[in-house]
Amino acid sequence: MNTTQFGALGESKTITKLMELGFDVFTPAFDRNSEFDIIACKDNKLYKIQVKSTSSAAGDSYVVRLASNRPNNSKRTRMKKFKPSSCDILVVYIYPLDVLCFIDPIELTNRPNAINMRLKPTKHANGRKQWIISDYNSFPSTID
Repeated sequence: MNTTQFGALGESKTITKLMELGFDVFTPAFDRNSEFDIIACKDNKLYKIQVKSTSSAAGDSYVVRLASNRPNNSKRTRMKKFKPSSCDILVVYIYPLDVLCFIDPIELTNRPNAINMRLKPTKHANGRKQWIISDYNSFPSTID
């Protein structure tokens, strides 16, 4: 599976889950370079949703790449930083576990230059598994 298919799978799983939860779901038809992947609507509220997919395990956690590579006008690839203010919900699809993690991007605002984050499972008081953000890596100061 190539990276485009991998990303589309995460978006499809997210759309399916949102529809199961009663949301109306829309995707940008013409601009695949927008800062969000999905718009969801429920109870007259709109939510901009960014979806990231991962299969990269690192010990007991999964590494999620927050940045994306985009071509620019000079045909060079530039790294596009993830901005927590660009979406209302960050969804991470963990492929090997077939799990969707819904994250409030406000949790990432203290790390505005994060390139990667790790999600680590932990047990909630009720015994259910929940995911926590365990650490971040920062962007390099120059990107070519």
